[in-house]
Amino acid sequence: LSDDAAEALRFVERLCPGSPLGLAGYSMGGNVALRTLGAHPDELPASLVRAVVVNPPVDLAGSCDSLTGPMQRLYDRHFAKTLTRHV
Repeated sequence: LSDDAAEALRFVERLCPGSPLGLAGYSMGGNVALRTLGAHPDELPASLVRAVVVNPPVDLAGSCDSLTGPMQRLYDRHFAKTLTRHV
């Protein structure tokens, strides 16, 4: 996913040369943004001047484990219903 985000940034840079770019991500998108920034910073567009992430899960395995315990069944049910409605 981070490669996709980096390619999207390069695409926008080609569409709008000279315009400053920003990258933002929330939750899982924040994780993707951090991975994009950290994986190959030398390959990112020079016009990327700022980034912000909110509440990124940094430890994905730990986050998944904490969401799959017995106390999380209500959350799982709610999440699945909400996701199904959007699909």
